[in-house]
Amino acid sequence: SAPKSVSVVGLLIKDERVIKAHSDAVSRTLDHIEKNYTQARVTKNGATKKINTCNMVTAKFVHHLSRDTDPQLHTHCVVLNMTKTGRGWRAVSNENLYDHKIYIGQHYRNELAQNLKEIGFQIHITDKNFFEIKGVNEKVLKLFSQRREKISVKMQEMQEKGKYPGMNDQRRREIATKNSRKEKKIFDIAMVEQRWNERLMSVGYTREAIKNEIQRQSEKGVDRNN
Repeated sequence: SAPKSVSVVGLLIKDERVIKAHSDAVSRTLDHIEKNYTQARVTKNGATKKINTCNMVTAKFVHHLSRDTDPQLHTHCVVLNMTKTGRGWRAVSNENLYDHKIYIGQHYRNELAQNLKEIGFQIHITDKNFFEIKGVNEKVLKLFSQRREKISVKMQEMQEKGKYPGMNDQRRREIATKNSRKEKKIFDIAMVEQRWNERLMSVGYTREAIKNEIQRQSEKGVDRNN
């Protein structure tokens, strides 16, 4: 899932380069997973061991909306439970994928950040090694983060009611996410985009103003002596 500013620039500002930067980052991350973390179990003479197969079968589905119809560029990567070995197809031994899931997420963000910088965007690091595109105001990010706000509210409710004592924040957030989900619906994208523009104007912004500020930040990052 792309950072919110990337979704805003790619989907609301309609910069196709940003959508491609996301797609390329996803593909490179899948390549990295395939080459480094894909394994199968093989049994020989009663002994089972894991072997690196360096291949996997994955289907990618690109989505543009959050459940609350905010711009949210993300790709569902469905890894099929099959990988080819010298003895034919085997089930995937997925412990490696699970054990490295945090690193894999960071690998995607690193690839995306590099892609964005190569096409002229400036970025700034936020918390926990996440980043946003410079020029997209915090007010705009919050405006289009309704889903995050609802999850935070649900987490607060859980804490006030004393639910899941001793549970870490990551696990509590996973539960809050599931318990606050709306049913998925089909929307007219033209109507959704119109509503995005209306919401922007309600807080004193326009797509053109955001675009200009991003351009200004990009130009500030250029070394005029080179």
